[in-house]
Amino acid sequence: MVMHKQLKLIRSYYPFLQKTSIIPLKKGNNINSKSYLLINTKKKYILKILSDKSNPNRINKICRILQYCVKNNNSVLEPLINRNKSYFTVKLNGYLTKYYPGQTYLAKKGELESVSLSIAQLHRTLLNCPISLSSKPNKSYYKILTKSELNTIKQILQNKKSKTKFDVYLTKNIPILQYQLQNFEITNKAIKKKNLRKQLLHYDLQPLNVIFKNNKVQAIIDFDAMRKGYLIEEVAFSSFRFSSFNNNSITKIANNLKFFLKKYTLVNPLTTDEKKYYFFFLRKNTLEKISYRSEEHTSELQSRFGISY
Repeated sequence: MVMHKQLKLIRSYYPFLQKTSIIPLKKGNNINSKSYLLINTKKKYILKILSDKSNPNRINKICRILQYCVKNNNSVLEPLINRNKSYFTVKLNGYLTKYYPGQTYLAKKGELESVSLSIAQLHRTLLNCPISLSSKPNKSYYKILTKSELNTIKQILQNKKSKTKFDVYLTKNIPILQYQLQNFEITNKAIKKKNLRKQLLHYDLQPLNVIFKNNKVQAIIDFDAMRKGYLIEEVAFSSFRFSSFNNNSITKIANNLKFFLKKYTLVNPLTTDEKKYYFFFLRKNTLEKISYRSEEHTSELQSRFGISY
């Protein structure tokens, strides 16, 4: 909840927000940030207050990158400067952006086409962005289990007297996971020798982070995780997240993936090697999520065996 003191700070650092009402916005679990809708006469804005001790220089750089994307006709979140000509307001531990009306992804065909083209255009723009971003975000990201760690989890599961449905499901599929982990390690070593494109990326392109209106992308939001990485990894991640959203049919997901890639490559063609390793990065994303879902067991691993995540 925004306190009276914070409201005074908002009005002080953003003079155009003198007559403002504030409404908290609920999105996800609000672990890393909290967002507020600011209504000032007929205009609306979003104030994003970060929960962690974010690096002000990093946030300011991300906002400068977003302004660069806006100038290059990308549909992205546009930040606004405060009275000190800075994007990040240290006393609020947050920053202000424009408000974009609409809704998150509803898995419509028109939305899938629009987001495919928008992500491709964003990637082209970020590739040529002259602003460097070397500092790493504060978040911890997914880490894939090793074969030895998976074997330890297997032993823990076997020794559990009371098993959950997920425990039973995981135990049944451990042989498949062992096979996939072995193939992952082999391919991962081979990829390091390939000349796959690395560039600045959003790094969390998923349905909750895109706003749509009339089946068109209004704005791509939440760039706090931005950093450099393999282009094809983000293409694989985003294509799967949008193609599988509210969709349990393997056939439909596969068709959506083909459709996404067809539209994406119209704007940003992929190299031969990127096409070759697309499915590897799809598997990598799946293994990362499986490793994350095993958090109950990995915390036990950490306490009992010293395995850190």
